[in-house]
Amino acid sequence: MYACSYSGTVLGIDGMVVTVETDIANGLPQFDLVGLGGSAVKEARDRVRAALRNAGYDYPMQRITVNLAPADQRKEGSGFDLAIACGILLASKQMHPRQERILVLGELALDGSLRPVTGVLPILLEAKNAGFTHVILPEQNAAEARLVDITVLPASNLEEAVNYWKEGLHCKNSDLSFHETQTGKINVNQLPPDFANVYGQHFVKRG
Repeated sequence: MYACSYSGTVLGIDGMVVTVETDIANGLPQFDLVGLGGSAVKEARDRVRAALRNAGYDYPMQRITVNLAPADQRKEGSGFDLAIACGILLASKQMHPRQERILVLGELALDGSLRPVTGVLPILLEAKNAGFTHVILPEQNAAEARLVDITVLPASNLEEAVNYWKEGLHCKNSDLSFHETQTGKINVNQLPPDFANVYGQHFVKRG
């Protein structure tokens, strides 16, 4: 069975949306990960396998092929783990596709918990331009993600991320988006600094 999920990476200083294609076919158990991924990307197969099992999901004992498209662009980092896990759950019918355009980011620990990733802001800016409306990502990245006008769904582990997908794209505490936090309003003192109020210095800000 074939399934598709979406993640992202940073290419230079710009974000890039990556399509995570997953195919599960009959054959000897094997996990092939293609698409010009770096060493941290290739190691995702072991993290995802352990995380799925320890989180209580079925890991298909079949031939699994995951492609990170576009395949001609180099991809680095561990932020594809959660998208790969979602792709396997979708392809094995443990999750079902949704009509919303959802970006998925996050590194998986072996016990299924989520660890933060880097480059969230440029990735989400590109995702917003590409028409994505929701992002599921680690709780530690939520404050940075809310700087972009996109619905942010922070999760602490794989089970919470899957529950967002299955039960509805709403935050567990409140509808946390670009305009809201758990208290209903943004506390600007809790947001990371940006360059919005810095005039000039275009080359410095870009660097």
